[in-house]
Amino acid sequence: KTSENKTMTNVIFDIETAPLPNALEFFEKPEAPSNWKDPLKIAEYIHNKQQEQLNEAALSALTGRVLVIGVLDPNGYEFFEGAESDLLDEFWNYYDSLNNTKGQGRWIGFSSNDFDWPFIIQRSFINAIKTSVRIDHRGYLPRTLVDLRKLWQCGNKQSLGKLDSIAKAMGFGGKTGNGADFAKLYETDKTAALDYLRKDLELTDKIAVRLLPLLEGYDEAD
Repeated sequence: KTSENKTMTNVIFDIETAPLPNALEFFEKPEAPSNWKDPLKIAEYIHNKQQEQLNEAALSALTGRVLVIGVLDPNGYEFFEGAESDLLDEFWNYYDSLNNTKGQGRWIGFSSNDFDWPFIIQRSFINAIKTSVRIDHRGYLPRTLVDLRKLWQCGNKQSLGKLDSIAKAMGFGGKTGNGADFAKLYETDKTAALDYLRKDLELTDKIAVRLLPLLEGYDEAD
C-alpha cells in the first residue's frame, strides 16, 4: 500500500509513435501471386502491401519508435520530444523525479498497460536506456500504472469502447483527429499535432475524474 508519509500524485499519460525509417527491413517482403506477369501490376501490388506494412509499423516497438510522450500533471501539460534516446532518458528522469519529490506517482492512461508502457519499455531496451518501471516475475506492471480501458471493461475483455466513444458517452465530447495520422501531422504542423495530443490527455483526465473516485482502493495490494 502507499506509504502514509507520501501523497498520491495523479499523472495523465499518453504516447504517440511513428514508423522507423527502416521499418520495412523488419517485415517479410511481399510477393505478388506467382501467375502474375505484368511488371507494372506486380510493382503496384508490392507497393500497396508495403504501404500496409508501414501503416502498421508504428504499432510495434520492433518497427516503430516513440515520437512524443505527453503528460498532464498538477503543473500542467508537458511534452517529451526530440531524438528518441534523449526523450526516453528525459522521461525516465521525470518519472523518478516525480516519485522522489512529490510522493508516489499514479500514472493514468487509456489502453496504456497494453500499448504505451510496453512500447516505451521495449524501446528503452532497444536504446539501452535503464527503465524505472519494475516488471515483476510474472510480467505484471505495477498497480500504480492505471489503465482506464481495463477499468471500463469491468473484467470483460470483449467490452467495447475507445477513448473517443467513452468520452462522448460521458458528455465530454470527442477526439479532434485520428492517432494513425499523428506522425504525418507532426511533420507538417507540430502545433496542431500537439494540440491533438493535449486533447487526448484532457479527455483521459476527465474520464479518470469520473471513474477513480468510484474505485477507491483498486491499486492497493490484495
